[in-house]
Amino acid sequence: MRDISDTGARLKLREASAAAQGQLPARFILAISKSGNVFRRCELVWHKKDEVGVRFASSI
Repeated sequence: MRDISDTGARLKLREASAAAQGQLPARFILAISKSGNVFRRCELVWHKKDEVGVRFASSI
């Protein structure tokens, strides 16, 4: 995770082409804590090289 706010986050991917190749779904759940107790429902907003921007959603 590169950046996080109340409304979304910027994430760095291991592979630059993961978002472009459709390996990252349009909607997913992002675990923010190692235990998985803290999470956010996300919508993919943009992707560029090895980073993506997500908006936190109220439901998926």
